Formats: sequence, C-alpha cells, structure tokens
Amino acid sequence: MDILFHWIVPLVIVIAFSKTDRRTILLLSPFALFPEIDALFGMHRMILHNVFIVMIPVVLYLISRNLKNNILYEKRIIFILIAYFLLSHLILDLAYPGVALFYPLSGENAYFSIDFMFENYKVFLVVDYGFGHVVEPPEHHKGKLVGDLGIGFEYIKPNRSPKGELIGNPAVMVLALVLLFIAVQRLLRKESL
Repeated sequence: MDILFHWIVPLVIVIAFSKTDRRTILLLSPFALFPEIDALFGMHRMILHNVFIVMIPVVLYLISRNLKNNILYEKRIIFILIAYFLLSHLILDLAYPGVALFYPLSGENAYFSIDFMFENYKVFLVVDYGFGHVVEPPEHHKGKLVGDLGIGFEYIKPNRSPKGELIGNPAVMVLALVLLFIAVQRLLRKESL
C-alpha cells in the first residue's frame, strides 16, 4: 500500500466523522505512518506491524480513564486517535502478503482481502485470507468465491501484481476503516468524552 494512502485515508475519515479539534488530529496523524519505520530495520511488516503496538495506546487510554483530576484524563482522546491511526495502517496492509500480527510471538503473516470478479454478467465476491510464512507471491493463489447463495468455495486466482499486493479493491479496506471509526465514536459517546 502506498505510504501517502496510509496517511490520507485515516486522516480524512477522522476529520469527516470526529468532533475533535483538527489541529490535534493533524498532529497525531503521523502515527498512521509509524509502523513503516520497521522497514529501516530490515523487518518490514513485522516489528511495528502487530497488535501489540496498537495495544500500547489502548492500555494508556484505559489507565487514563481511571485517573480523574489528571491531565491524562482530560487528554485521553489522544490515545484513542493514536490507536486508530496505528490500527488503520495494519488494516490497510492486510492485503497479501499481509502483516505479522502477533510478532514477536509468531513471525507468520496474516492476510485478508476482498475482491470482486465479474463473469457472464454476474459479480462474485472473492474473499482471500490466510495465515503463514510468506516468501513471495505464488503463481496462482486460492481464494474463496462466494456464490449466489452466499456459500464460499475455493477458487484459483491469477498471480498478484509485481509488488506482491493483491490486484483488487482497496475500497473494502477503506470501508472497514470507516466502520471501525464509527464504532469507536459510538463507544466514546457512551463514555461522554
């Protein structure tokens, strides 16, 4: 996924759906790019592309919730935004070859993507997912094809793009980010921030 895409998409979603001060959002938006730093260490999509990195601001948020009359309590929305920006990066990178979601406990990549296939005036949904060690894109790849009855069956898909990313529909991943942010907003509204 392009680095600019990693920054712009979650930023636009937060600005569109959040009542948080835009300066705060812009100041925190570089966290959407933070996981890319692991490429400098030669372990791209591993060291900083995992759920444990996302858990750090979540834990800080949970701690700050219980510290009434404290500066952290007043600024706890910052931790939620940081977690959202970090998680958005992981979601957008889930397309093949995926990310090592549980690194350092496991170096296996998890990947997930949704594609659309058009054939004989019909549109099919192809769900592609897996968990394992990924070295290079296979020549042909198995996915799950969802038929008219919503039943999935295996389908051999052609090779991926030369970059190794799925040739497909990133709009589905963007939709996932929008839905995630709406869910977070509802959670925060219940807590009445």
